[in-house]
Amino acid sequence: MNRGQKKQYYAEDTHDPIISREVFRKAQELLKRKSERHGHQNNGQYPFTSLIVCDECGTNFCRRIAKNQRVLWTCRKHFKGKHLCSMESLNETEIQRCFLTLYKKLAENRQEILGSYLRQLEELKDKDFMAHPDAMELNRQIAGLLEQNHTLHRLRAKECIDSAFFIAQSNELGQKISNLKAELKQYRNLNEYADFIDNTRLILTILDSPMPAFSASVFRNIVSRITVTHETLRFQLVNGLELEEERISGG
Repeated sequence: MNRGQKKQYYAEDTHDPIISREVFRKAQELLKRKSERHGHQNNGQYPFTSLIVCDECGTNFCRRIAKNQRVLWTCRKHFKGKHLCSMESLNETEIQRCFLTLYKKLAENRQEILGSYLRQLEELKDKDFMAHPDAMELNRQIAGLLEQNHTLHRLRAKECIDSAFFIAQSNELGQKISNLKAELKQYRNLNEYADFIDNTRLILTILDSPMPAFSASVFRNIVSRITVTHETLRFQLVNGLELEEERISGG
C-alpha cells in the first residue's frame, strides 16, 4: 500500500479505474472552486473561525492568545464566566493533531468508511428518485438536452454548422437546462444527496495526497464544523458524515 512514500499519479487507460476519469475531473474542478471560495470567504481569518461549536451551550469558540503565548480556542460563554459554561479551552495544536489523526484514519480506511458511505448515499438518492417520478422525468429531460448540447459542440468543432446557428442553439439549450434545473430544486432531499455525493468524491480525491503536517486549506475543504465535548472533538465533514476523535491533552 502506498502511504505517501512514493508519488501518486492518475494514469489514463491503464486499468479499470476506482474513480472514473469524469468523476476525477469533476472532483478536481470541485476542489478548485471550493478552494477559491473558501479562500475568498476566509480571507484574513483563521482556519477554525466560525467552525468550532460548544456541545454544552451551543456557543461558537473564539481565538485568543494566552499569557504563555499559546493560541487557545475558547467558548465565548465560558470566557465571560465559568458559571455560564464549564467547557474548557482548546489548544490550537490539539485541534490540528486531532484533525491529522482523523485524516490519517480516513486515508488508510477510505473505502471502508467513505466508499461504503458513498454507496449508501447513492442508494438513498435512487430510492428517492423512484418515489418522485416527476424528478426522474426532469432528470431524463436534462440528460437529453445535455446530449443535444454535446452533439452541437461536436458539429461545430467539425465545422458542420456555422457560428451564428451554434450560438443561437447553444443559448436556447442552456436556457432550457437552467429552467429544468430550477424546477428540480424543489426536491430538496435529492439536491442534498447530490451535494453529499459530490463532496464525498471530493474528499476521496483529496485523500490521495498525504498530509504530513496540518494544512488549513485541506481542513477547510473537508470539515464544515467541529463540536467540542469534554472528551472528544466531533468533526462534521462537508458530506454530512460525523466522526469523533478523543481530545489530546498536553497540546
